[in-house]
Amino acid sequence: MKANTKLIRTEILAGISSFLATFYIIIVNPAILSEAGMPFSAVVTSTVLVCSFGSITMGIYAKNPFIIAPGMGLNAFFTYTAVLGLGLSYETALGAVFWAGILFLILSILKVRDKIVQSIPHALRYAIAAGIGLFISFIGLQNAGLIVDNPVTLVSLGSIKNPMNLTFLIGLGCTAILISRNVKGAMIIGILLTTD
Repeated sequence: MKANTKLIRTEILAGISSFLATFYIIIVNPAILSEAGMPFSAVVTSTVLVCSFGSITMGIYAKNPFIIAPGMGLNAFFTYTAVLGLGLSYETALGAVFWAGILFLILSILKVRDKIVQSIPHALRYAIAAGIGLFISFIGLQNAGLIVDNPVTLVSLGSIKNPMNLTFLIGLGCTAILISRNVKGAMIIGILLTTD
């Protein structure tokens, strides 16, 4: 009975931590896609629906505790490269995304996807994951105001005296210390410490 209580507590903490660590997507995804001309409120609604449906399906059908959400690198590519860079309308770019999804489904059904993934060197897989992590970190640091635009160096340090930046740094430091000490619920505690 005691082991079951501990397991349930761990699962609840893991679920809350995962939600708090990823719910930023509900705002960031529409913010990026709205720059391509898509209506912000419609993208918020579709993001929530896709995340909910995908995550519930992953749990019930695939029996995996994974959160399914839009990829931050892909929506940036969609907005900044396809729409703003190449000059496509967002409707045309969405059509390309649809056909890419159909192609991906066919590749998955035919098991070609597995062979493609296995052909990518491990170093490149790790590099892609690290690159996406750095991109998300960059967005977070920019939203916190810790890094700002600079016409000479492109990026520079924001004002440390700003209360928002201090709150961010304190929260980051506390969370890092708690994680290094293996405190359960470290992410939740760090987020709660710095939330208004």
